[in-house]
Amino acid sequence: MMNLGLDNNIKRTILVSFFISIGAQFHINLFLTNFKISFAIILLPIFIYFLGSFNVALTTLLSSLGVFFLRIIVHFLTTGSFDNSISSYSPEIFFYIFYGLAFNFYIKTINYSLKNKFFLLNLIIIDYVSNFIEGFIRVGTIVFSFKVQESIILVAIIRSLLVYIVFVAIDYYSIILLKKEHAERYKKLLWVTAKLKSEVFWIEKNMHAIENVMSISYGLFEKISKNASSDTWANDSLIIAKDIHEIKKEYSLVVRGIKDALEDNLNDNGIDFEEIIKILQISMIREISSYKKNISLSFSIQKNFFTNKHYFLMSILRNLIMNSIESINDDKKHYISAIHYTDQKNHIFKIKDDGSGIKKENLNYIFSPGYSTKINYETGEINRGLGLSLVKDIITDELQGSIDVTSLEGIGTTFLIRIPKNILEEL
Repeated sequence: MMNLGLDNNIKRTILVSFFISIGAQFHINLFLTNFKISFAIILLPIFIYFLGSFNVALTTLLSSLGVFFLRIIVHFLTTGSFDNSISSYSPEIFFYIFYGLAFNFYIKTINYSLKNKFFLLNLIIIDYVSNFIEGFIRVGTIVFSFKVQESIILVAIIRSLLVYIVFVAIDYYSIILLKKEHAERYKKLLWVTAKLKSEVFWIEKNMHAIENVMSISYGLFEKISKNASSDTWANDSLIIAKDIHEIKKEYSLVVRGIKDALEDNLNDNGIDFEEIIKILQISMIREISSYKKNISLSFSIQKNFFTNKHYFLMSILRNLIMNSIESINDDKKHYISAIHYTDQKNHIFKIKDDGSGIKKENLNYIFSPGYSTKINYETGEINRGLGLSLVKDIITDELQGSIDVTSLEGIGTTFLIRIPKNILEEL
């Protein structure tokens, strides 16, 4: 599966490079400056900004070489010779390499937000420096002349404005689609809630039947223990078996109803990871407030991505953050952080808190089925969250990932989750 993810990245890199190389052959002439604005310089930042899940360094290198060789081919087809074509078009390689790497560095390291007021200014600076490098390689120190500088600055402004306008248009269109999608999700959620409430009614109804079976069972136990009323044992056993069969049948219908409600009405294609975090942040802050705890919750995302495993991801992160919240039992200021980053093959999620920690002797058992440290010994009530056993099952079985934990009692706990990119980003 890992090789599949690597192949997909290579295919995406080649595809993006191909489109940029082709786009470079279409351009707008600026007659006043003798410069051309190719569509490639609009496509390159758009691909990096909105896709991002490909090797940018390799893409810019392949794109620049693709642009170079295609220009030479077009030059030969139109003039019938290669005269001066290599020296004329080779400096452009450096423009694309520097522009792609600089733009990628800017949005990934300095500021990823299109809404930043300096975004356009930085686009202009990146374009200017890239053009300056190309010009210096092409004409040497002449690039410092006033006329050439004026042209480079003007082209940088015009090209960056075009890129910015396209960015804003795409971003605005995405917002419209997102609002429409949210409205549709809300309608589905209302319908699902209505259906689930009816299933809850049947569950509550069966609670009485379960209590009745428990009462008959205990009565039979008492009779057998005292060897009394032996003539009723068989009838009581038959009643218990019949009632349990009816309860099982009712619960089968309830489970089927819940599955139908979820599959029919929440059958969506997926969601951006950023949206998952927004939903999670709101719900977790609400939980912290309900517990009346002094906890600062922070989220950090290295890269947004689209996933159809959003229900799994939400369940995992919510459960681990809830564990962290419940591990904090005093009024002091505490911190919980949820950090996302990537390596070459995996999405990595780190949930860290400075709560009470886990005892060393318990660390080997926290992923065992049925294990819980959250037991009220006065009422017998056990925390009804997803449970670390199921969290691990989802991560390892459904998402082919891994989960590790480190903890020191009185210091805090850190969970580290690794999930392959090709699993989370699989469409």
